[in-house]
Amino acid sequence: MKTHGKNNRKNSFILFLVGWGCLVVVIFLVRYFLLQSYRISTLSMKDTLSKDDYVLVNKLHGKDNPGQHSVVLLISPLLKDTLNTPLLVSRCVGMPGDTLQVTQKGYFVNGKACPFPPAMIHRYRISVELGDKLLRVTKELGLPRRYREVKSDGLYMDLTSFESYLVRGELTSEENLQFEMLIPDRYEIVLPRKNIPYRLQEYNLPFLENAIRLEAGELARFRDGKLILDGVESAFFTFSQDYCWVLSDNTLQGIDSRHLGIIPENHIVGNVWFCWYSKNKKQFFKWIR
Repeated sequence: MKTHGKNNRKNSFILFLVGWGCLVVVIFLVRYFLLQSYRISTLSMKDTLSKDDYVLVNKLHGKDNPGQHSVVLLISPLLKDTLNTPLLVSRCVGMPGDTLQVTQKGYFVNGKACPFPPAMIHRYRISVELGDKLLRVTKELGLPRRYREVKSDGLYMDLTSFESYLVRGELTSEENLQFEMLIPDRYEIVLPRKNIPYRLQEYNLPFLENAIRLEAGELARFRDGKLILDGVESAFFTFSQDYCWVLSDNTLQGIDSRHLGIIPENHIVGNVWFCWYSKNKKQFFKWIR
């Protein structure tokens, strides 16, 4: 009987260890392949996410991950960042094969207008005559105070796209003509798809250069706005990966494809899915859109 009892205890202990081992393996697999928590360390998505927020990231890539217009966690593709591999947060606005245009009216994907996301921050210039009214309107609407500066040619302030919509609703048609969004970066680019020859041109090469260096290594050289591949000038390059374009909601401070160039698929960790902790009550425990 004693031997039988010892065997039962031994079997129970083995089952206990196996159970814990399985649990550890499941947790590891979930963290590595499916879902993992990260702390946000940048201001790129201000008003959508804040610095030091904790978020869950869906790492299971599929049809909608990464998805167009979704907030994504990505690893910097810049060669100078390969040792530190900083994690960045931005919004995916262009998918492989898309033609992306960014203008003052918003961005266009394959010729279709896509308004700027409501939380995207831009700088606006308002005429001097409207300055006092704008300050009164923003105060009445309870809008947060960001950058504001009075210069000789007008009042400059930072507003989100949605806040701008609210402010414009308080202005007359004539006054709206004196309310101007400042877009320093206007550009157009076709995003590469893997295994399809891509035509290189002077206007798109700066956005592509880092990605070409990543793929071709020492074989790639650039001279006078041209690609020299293995000693031969080339007007085409065939990428081995799909590429996306990301644009931060905080366009004035955020780091995105304007600085990083096109983003390879294997540098996108996944969609930022849920904010489970934030000091900002408006962002605490919420789905990320």
